[in-house]
Amino acid sequence: FIEIGRTVVVMRERKGLTQEKLALEAEMSVTYLRRIETAVQTYASRLDRVAAILGMELSTLLQLSEGGQKSREESRALCDGEEARHA
Repeated sequence: FIEIGRTVVVMRERKGLTQEKLALEAEMSVTYLRRIETAVQTYASRLDRVAAILGMELSTLLQLSEGGQKSREESRALCDGEEARHA
């Protein structure tokens, strides 16, 4: 997760896309894309701290946040599993 911003830059450059072109194709502003490319590390480190305070791994927090794709029961099971690992 921490490397997402850099990965986006590398892949964009490999495909020969400018930020403007990628933003246009992704239907987002260039400013927003720049934030993704440069700020993801900052957010990731903050999210990692939040996850730790909540007693879970960052990966679990992200799994629980996958756009509501998991049922409440699956989410509870993930949380319970994290609590057991940290006990």
